[in-house]
Amino acid sequence: MRRTVVMLLAALLPQALAAAGEGYCARAALMAGEENGVPREVLMEVAGDSADPSPWRVTVDGRSQSFDARDTALGRAYHVFREGEESFAVGCFRVDFDLHGRHFASLDEMFDPLANARYAARFLALLHDDLGDWDKAVAAWRDRTGDYALALGPALETFREAPRAVSRGGAPGAGSLVPLGATGSSDER
Repeated sequence: MRRTVVMLLAALLPQALAAAGEGYCARAALMAGEENGVPREVLMEVAGDSADPSPWRVTVDGRSQSFDARDTALGRAYHVFREGEESFAVGCFRVDFDLHGRHFASLDEMFDPLANARYAARFLALLHDDLGDWDKAVAAWRDRTGDYALALGPALETFREAPRAVSRGGAPGAGSLVPLGATGSSDER
């Protein structure tokens, strides 16, 4: 019964999020956290310094830009990628394109609040299993070069063994993260 309710909510959540207009990240964190046994507070810690972070954000070199619309954020991400930068993060939970992008069917999917939250929750749960502590899991999520980065390596290897298992939908081997002929805004906004 519980599984049926979760599946029904998963089917209805994207429409509910769109209708609500605000709270995309918080609602996605609630759903993904419930599905994966990750406390909502842990997911929101990864999301950042705001009670209601923007799902339409791009973070490059530690600086986040939030946009009013998904298409604008996607255009910015494409621009960053075309400029040769591969280490940038997107969405509610600042999922790093370089480290985690291969687990999504497309860059566009990475901006989907629920897909972004589900991925973050699954990865945090794996880090928690490896490290035994939510604070350490969050530190490993954030740390690219220090002591916790060592913990990130085995977790990434585990995810690499079955990349499509960690994102919803999509066909196995769904192709390039940046589709050929993709166009996006070249604004520096």
